[in-house]
Amino acid sequence: MNAAEDLVERVRRARKDRGWTQKQLADQAGVSLRTYQNFENRVGNLQGGNLRAILNAVQLETTDEDTAEETREGWAPDIRVILDTIGAYLATMTEAERAAWAHAEIRRIFENRATGR
Repeated sequence: MNAAEDLVERVRRARKDRGWTQKQLADQAGVSLRTYQNFENRVGNLQGGNLRAILNAVQLETTDEDTAEETREGWAPDIRVILDTIGAYLATMTEAERAAWAHAEIRRIFENRATGR
């Protein structure tokens, strides 16, 4: 089960523990029933703060992984492609090599910013 599926299951359990219908949770979260049903059925991606509203309604905290995925989904498709490509490249390295690469690239970015390049 990936992080998104785990999150949906946590919300579904919290909803059922409260004895709420999907409509009741949607009302509590201030989202449409369709939006909540799509979330629970894993259809499409939530827009804006809808995930946070749903989590708040059932009093669940988000994890870094949850919010990272929510943030990523809001990015333009070309940015996601670039990040996926970099991720695939980094996956071929050891942890030490990734740390060294990241350190060098971050230094280069900040040096370029400082010099206006």
